[in-house]
Amino acid sequence: MKRLLFVVAIVALAAVTWMTGAASAASKASYYLSLGDSLAAGADKQYPDQLFKAVRDDYKQLRLVKMGCGGETALGMIVGDVGCAPGIYAHGSQLNEALAFLQAHPGEVAFITIDIGANDILDLYRCVDFQTFLIDSTCVDTNLPTVEGNMATILQFLDAAAPGVPIYGMTYYDVFLGTWYLGYPGIALADHPVVKDINDAFASTYETNGAIVADVWAAFDSDNFQAMQTRDWGDVPTNVSHICDWTGFCANLDIHPNVTGYGVIAGAFEDVIPPNVLHLNAER
Repeated sequence: MKRLLFVVAIVALAAVTWMTGAASAASKASYYLSLGDSLAAGADKQYPDQLFKAVRDDYKQLRLVKMGCGGETALGMIVGDVGCAPGIYAHGSQLNEALAFLQAHPGEVAFITIDIGANDILDLYRCVDFQTFLIDSTCVDTNLPTVEGNMATILQFLDAAAPGVPIYGMTYYDVFLGTWYLGYPGIALADHPVVKDINDAFASTYETNGAIVADVWAAFDSDNFQAMQTRDWGDVPTNVSHICDWTGFCANLDIHPNVTGYGVIAGAFEDVIPPNVLHLNAER
């Protein structure tokens, strides 16, 4: 499987190299390229939008290019899938679309952000029972290496298409901590170390392949089980309260962040983007 994906990515990269010289030499714009799943998709409230607004004044010209797709998996990002394929991406997959863009805008991309991999575990390999929200750790252990391999392929070909352009990946928050508030602390406690292992694997994959990790896990205070009193959620641990405050899980079982939660994610990215990168084009 890995060899097949490697060949697919090689073909995708070769298919867009002809576009290298297509960018206008007169263009002074720099681009922030955002890739990923539903956290990076949507209209105007997701973390890429908030991160863009936070950093754009540090550039002479900065444009946000969002390519994220709801439900995207690491496998689907490479080969295309039913939900995120030709109807959305002219080049057949999100990775191919990103490679085409990078080849068409040499020297114009300031940085790339990416979040990917969670849907492989949640949906593609169905390691979560969405009736109970209990994660099958055996399923995770079996399939996680394949997810990491696909993530590595994505990162390697992004780097090959735009050498020297910083790539920032992210860990995920543990949304299943919200089951504590729903009355099932045992499930929250059982799922938590599995979600942590997944995030540790993703962080390692990013770092091994030259990407810098935005620690969303830490930004959500995910390991803090110290109890705190909150007006809306009662006496629950700090990490549970954050899930309830910053996602829709406790209110309506929506695993996605709200505007505040997306802001927390954007802040985690800001924390790892150094000032020299933020001011890269400030005086051009």
